[in-house]
Amino acid sequence: MYTNISDEILSASDSASILIAQMKAFNIEAEDSIRIIDVINEVSNNFAVSSKDIASNLGKVSALWATSGGDLESLVAVMTAGTEITRDAGSMANAIKALINRLQGMNDEGERDLEIKAKQEKLFEKLNLSLYKQNGELKDVYEILDDLAPVYNELSNAEKGYVTQTLAGVHQSGRLAAILSNWTVAQEALTTAQNASGSAMKENQKVLDSVQGHYQRLQSAFEE
Repeated sequence: MYTNISDEILSASDSASILIAQMKAFNIEAEDSIRIIDVINEVSNNFAVSSKDIASNLGKVSALWATSGGDLESLVAVMTAGTEITRDAGSMANAIKALINRLQGMNDEGERDLEIKAKQEKLFEKLNLSLYKQNGELKDVYEILDDLAPVYNELSNAEKGYVTQTLAGVHQSGRLAAILSNWTVAQEALTTAQNASGSAMKENQKVLDSVQGHYQRLQSAFEE
C-alpha cells in the first residue's frame, strides 16, 4: 500500500524499513501500522512536503522524539513546518535532534552541560514561560515550541536570534527559526495528522481502481 501511494518511487524494502522504524520508536503494533502511512500520506497531500522526504528522514529523530514524550503526529507536524521553509527534511531532522538534546541539558558533543540548561530556564522565565509541566517534568518539544511561538513572533530580530541559539545551538538556530516562523503550519499539520485515519486506504483504492481500469481496457482491446 505504501509503495502504491507514495508520491515518489519507493521500493517495498524501503517502505518496510520506514514503517518498522516508526513502529519501534513509537511502540506501534503491526496491526496498527497503517496509522503511520495515514499520517504521512495525509500531511503530504495537504502541505508543501513530499511523503518520501518526511518518511525517509523520520528515522533520524523518531526514537529520541519518542523518549522525550512526543508522538508520531507531533513529530511529522514539526518536520513539516520546518521543511516547508528549508526544503531539506534531512537537515531539519538533525536540527530537531540537536534541539531535543539541548533541551535535555546536553551540549553539541553529547555531554551533560548544566550551563545550557540554566540559560534556557532563565530565558523562559524572562519570557514568562516555563519548560516544565506542573508536576515538574520537562514538556515535550511540541508543547515547548507551541508555548514559545506566539511570544517569539513579537520579539526583535536580535532577540529571536538569542532565543534560537540558546535552544538549538549556533549551527541549528536557523532551522529552529524556520520552524517557529512557520508555526501555524505545524499546528494545522498536527490537526491533519490526528484526523488522518483512512487516508491511505482511500488513496490506495484509487490506485487499484486505476490499475483495474487499465486492465479492463487492455482486455477489451485484446478481445477486439
